[in-house]
Order: sequence, then C-alpha cells, then structure tokens
Amino acid sequence: MNYVIVDDEMLARSRLKRLLDELTQWSCLAALENTNQASDFLNRHDVDVLFLDIHMPGENGLEFSRRLKKQKPKLKIVFVTAFAEFALEAFEVFAAGYLLKPIERQKLQELTEKLDSANTTVNKSIQYQQGLRTYRLAAHEIYAALAEDKLTRIYFKEGSALIEMSLKTLLSDYPELFIQIHRSSIVNKGLIEAIELRNHHHYICIKGLNESLPISRRCLSDVKNALSPS
Repeated sequence: MNYVIVDDEMLARSRLKRLLDELTQWSCLAALENTNQASDFLNRHDVDVLFLDIHMPGENGLEFSRRLKKQKPKLKIVFVTAFAEFALEAFEVFAAGYLLKPIERQKLQELTEKLDSANTTVNKSIQYQQGLRTYRLAAHEIYAALAEDKLTRIYFKEGSALIEMSLKTLLSDYPELFIQIHRSSIVNKGLIEAIELRNHHHYICIKGLNESLPISRRCLSDVKNALSPS
C-alpha cells in the first residue's frame, strides 16, 4: 500500500516515515506539513492510507478528515496526535486507526498489520450464482444487503443476487465498508447520499439504488455520523 504523512512538525514526519520504512513494504508518496498541501496532493494522486496529525495551524486534521470522507470514502485515515482526548471524535469519522505521540513501534506495527489484513479482506471477492453460472463480485461493489429468509440479498450495479453469507458476517468481515441501518439491512458507507424524513420515518438514499431504505431508530445516530460526522 502507499501512504501520505501530514504533520506540521518536520521531526514527527521524519520519525513516522522511518518507522514505516522499517516495519512495512509500503511506499511513501509524500510527507506534507499542512492540509492545503494534502488536499492538492490527494486531488492528483491515489492514496491508500493517510497519516494525519490532528492539531495543526489552520484547518486541523479532524476538520480536514470530514471533508475527505465524503470526497474519498475508500481512503484509510490514521490520526496521529499527542492529545488523547481527540480519540472519540476521531473515530466518529470512521478512522482506520489512532496513534499517540510519541509513536510506539509496537503500536504502529500492530496497526499496519491490521490495515494490511483489512486490505486483503476488502479485495476478496464474494461469489453468487445466477442460473447455472457462478460469478464473483468485489465487496466494495455491493450497494446494500438485506436479510431474506435464511439468505442475504445483495444489490449491485448489475442487479441483485442471493448469497448464503449472513449480514452479521458481512459486517464483521468488512467493517470499513458497511454500516447497519436496520436489523435486516446494511449499506455501503461510501455510497450514502442522503437521509430523508417521510411521515415521521427516516430513509436512506444510496447511490446506485432506485429505492430508499428505512432506517431504524436504533441505527439512526450511527447513520447520521456516516453521512456527516460532527
């Protein structure tokens, strides 16, 4: 995987890059000092992981990450900061990780191994059958999944299909991709377009789906955070 570091402290950028070079086979695309530089770079390059300092002059890392999660939902953001009190707010924007300065080598290694494992899982394909043919579908291509009797119906660009994998398994195998909106349905986080209120009930609009799906009261708060973290 490739990555970018954004931190206003040169020594912090250098130390993190050195540790990542020692622990991984990842490629450093850039080490930048503010979110303006990062925004310009990310508009021109495909990046897998962003190591982002929170407390920086100008736009801080949390503000920047909220914009990024709408523009680049597949980007993995790892927050790096000396302030532990930001942890909860950081994970409200679905952070892929959180590192406290000074960065501990063991903590960083555990995080990079987790991200490597998640990347391998996300790239695995899901099998479904149409007639006598078996097809493969990448998990991120699924728009939504609904429980149907003892099976799960997945929706994607070409239509829909039944699979034997449960909603619970999809959520546990692909936590960065899906979010539960109801006891019997999950959706792709990166494809959430809007939440609608109709007749005192909330519905979610998913890019690629013709119909909106109901949101349960229990899941509403999490879904709102996925659409527009606060």
